[in-house]
Amino acid sequence: MGGTGIILYLQSLRSPALDIVMIGISVLGYRFAYMVMLPLIYWLVDRRRGWVLALVFLLSMEFNAVVKNQTKVPRPFINDERVELIGPRPHTYAFPSGHAQGSMLIFGGLAAMYPSAISVAACGAVIFSIGLSRLYLGVHSPIDVTVGWLFGGLGLAAMWILFNLNQANPQVLRRWRVRLFWIIAGFAVMSFQPSRDTVLAGSTLAAVALLQHWERRWVGFDNCRRLSQRIARLGAGFIPAGVVLAFYKSLAFESLWVRGIFFFIMGGWMVLGAPFLFKRLKI
Repeated sequence: MGGTGIILYLQSLRSPALDIVMIGISVLGYRFAYMVMLPLIYWLVDRRRGWVLALVFLLSMEFNAVVKNQTKVPRPFINDERVELIGPRPHTYAFPSGHAQGSMLIFGGLAAMYPSAISVAACGAVIFSIGLSRLYLGVHSPIDVTVGWLFGGLGLAAMWILFNLNQANPQVLRRWRVRLFWIIAGFAVMSFQPSRDTVLAGSTLAAVALLQHWERRWVGFDNCRRLSQRIARLGAGFIPAGVVLAFYKSLAFESLWVRGIFFFIMGGWMVLGAPFLFKRLKI
């Protein structure tokens, strides 16, 4: 069975309930879902490894956007009239799947943080389900998803190495020449291939790499253990971010410059603004 045949077989199983389930699973792989999950990991789970996860994830997503814009592979529902589009219409190219790549990094990264048979099985099931949902929805072919998983796996391997390096010698990744690598990489990719997605990932990456230095120097917030502390951080972290997002969405115009400034601010809020507030509120 070829790639289109697999999509058609999955869509032959369609039902209204299954459509809702698959769209819901697919939502876990949207970029704004990851922009929520990264702060959650950094603020509530593991500050040190969450920062490394954010760096690798954002650079990987920039790379994904560049490959998409260079290869210009159309979506299956565009390429073959037999394939139905289920759910929202994507506005980017198909290859490789950003959902598959991102889920491998985020959920694979979580499994790497807390390795156990249960975490690996649970995170593996989420990764597979997100990839499967993209086939069912008609927005990716099997090769798109497979290569997305492959690229995500390469990023996950790099992340694992950096996790261990950061654990053994945390000062290594904080050196300015290392930070400059991430900052320059973010801006270089944006300059090479300016687009909505590269600007989103690149400007956020630059903020996360740069401003975490000032967080360590001025703030120095720690991981939280108590449930009440985690709930307080959720409110203190996401309510101001939601206000800023609402203001950004209310703007009557958008340019790549405005988009870049907004996501630099959001990245800065993640690693500096919110931790400063946590420290002030003693949460």
